[in-house]
Amino acid sequence: MFYKFSIYVLLLAISVSVPSLVGCGKLSKETEEFYKTYKVKAGTKIEVYNKNGDIDIHKWDKNYVEVHALKSTRHGKDELEKVKIEVNTNGVMVIETKYIKKNAKVSVNYKIKLPANVIVDQIDNKNGKIEIEGTKGDALVTNSNGRIEIIDVDGYVSAKTSNGNINITGTTGIFKAETSNGNIKSEISNVKTDVNITTSNGSIELFIRPNLNANIKVKTSNGKISVHDIQMVVSESSSNHLDGRIGDGGSKIYIKTLNGNIDLYKL
Repeated sequence: MFYKFSIYVLLLAISVSVPSLVGCGKLSKETEEFYKTYKVKAGTKIEVYNKNGDIDIHKWDKNYVEVHALKSTRHGKDELEKVKIEVNTNGVMVIETKYIKKNAKVSVNYKIKLPANVIVDQIDNKNGKIEIEGTKGDALVTNSNGRIEIIDVDGYVSAKTSNGNINITGTTGIFKAETSNGNIKSEISNVKTDVNITTSNGSIELFIRPNLNANIKVKTSNGKISVHDIQMVVSESSSNHLDGRIGDGGSKIYIKTLNGNIDLYKL
């Protein structure tokens, strides 16, 4: 009799606990799309501001701007209403994620396509990657947690992130590439002013145009410096420090990491 009663109590406990486990399961993903096109004048500057999500910007052969944004959350459909997409085309074109509620648990991924005559001016993100390809303009690209990739941009670019890699290829030139925790891989074709290439924890690979005129200062605290096939007049050199001149010298290129190797290659 005691044996049967124990089984009954055990089954009752299971029947009560199962629904609570189902209720603790992960909520399904809710999404909402934003899609609009905009006619803008040639030479219009564009700025994009996001907080959580990716930003992809590419050139295309159409004569208008296409903005496609996808809001997503796992905290119920009502959560999506706490975030809205604002686009202002009065002068500078500004695309911005607005959080109506401070702690809204919503991410927004952007895919933006631009005509060749639109100027990418400033792109800012907080959590997510940034990719820019084929565009025009001296873009200032900033991020907090995520990688930055800039490819084939007609302009001098600046890239800064706190946690993520930076990759810059095919640009007219570069002003800076800075990250706290990540690797940097960049081409340097031209310089206008002094250039900073710095990371705290990561390696640096630079591909430098051989007929560039610049002074170079390289330093690593924990790592080694290697120069590959670059003609350089070296004034100071050690295992983790190098000062030199390429061509006739000129603007200074500062290259520094605390923990990682630095490799300089001929572009």
